[in-house]
Amino acid sequence: MIVRNKTMRILIVDDEFLLVRALQLFFTEAGHDVVGTAGTLARAFALIDATQIDVAVLDVNLNGVSAEPVFKRLSDLRIPTVLISGYSQSQRPGWVTAPSLVKPFEAEELLKAIEALG
Repeated sequence: MIVRNKTMRILIVDDEFLLVRALQLFFTEAGHDVVGTAGTLARAFALIDATQIDVAVLDVNLNGVSAEPVFKRLSDLRIPTVLISGYSQSQRPGWVTAPSLVKPFEAEELLKAIEALG
């Protein structure tokens, strides 16, 4: 594991508990600060409104609900976001305009993507 020089405050929004926990551990070990996790739109909005965030990791679908409103809020606040999804490139919703990765992905690949934005 390579520890990075710049610590970023990362928000993780995904409904897969095990993935979220694995990403928390991975980002922390890489020297970043996970400032919150959310598996629902309501929790994501609460964290966005109450937390300083440098970059967000956002699943495009949270328990069958589109995460587009969360993406819009992050975009409005100019918070860089990496989208993650189980959808293939051709299946993704039209609003997916930010850098994105298809699940399953390598954690190091996601780390590179968020550090490129931060």
